[in-house]
Amino acid sequence: MPGWLTLDRRAHGDGGAMGHRAGQVGDAVVVGIVGVLWYALPDVVESRRARALLKAALLVGGGAYAWWREESVAASEAAASDGADVREAPQALRAAPSPGSIAAHVAGGPAVSPAALGLPVDADGRFLTGSDRSALRYAAAAAGIIVPVLVESAVHRCGVGLAARGVRAPHTRVALVMGPLGAVATSLAQARRARP
Repeated sequence: MPGWLTLDRRAHGDGGAMGHRAGQVGDAVVVGIVGVLWYALPDVVESRRARALLKAALLVGGGAYAWWREESVAASEAAASDGADVREAPQALRAAPSPGSIAAHVAGGPAVSPAALGLPVDADGRFLTGSDRSALRYAAAAAGIIVPVLVESAVHRCGVGLAARGVRAPHTRVALVMGPLGAVATSLAQARRARP
């Protein structure tokens, strides 16, 4: 892995801020590339079945990258807090997944829980019903599913419309907007999350 993408705090003299920022840039780049590939596929691959398989591969690859990033960050944070070198004790870090990581969710049961979606839950993981914000949170969870589907449909219709007008490589043109837009959205979300 290139040094500029490392998340190891010791690799940079600034306490790891450079490595963390480089990881965030890497995340935005991956989202942008996957977005361009995703939306440009109809111009490159005619078979719907082949496109579905390639999109599934993109999802798996993106998920694998997200898992790797999460585990790398958790390992770096554990090493920084313990003062231990990640490279000296790789088995100890792999023995038990860090709490809240994807691996911990998979090992502990369903990966998507009400708490993971940000819905109000009690200590047993059951939905809270008396919360004033519960309706808002349920609506936000539903919007998190519905809005991406609507956006995906609108983007595809845009490409189809461009194709109907005779524009060359219409889906690729849309992809060259959507990929960078996804990268910018990822960067903004990470910057917002990093604020105290």
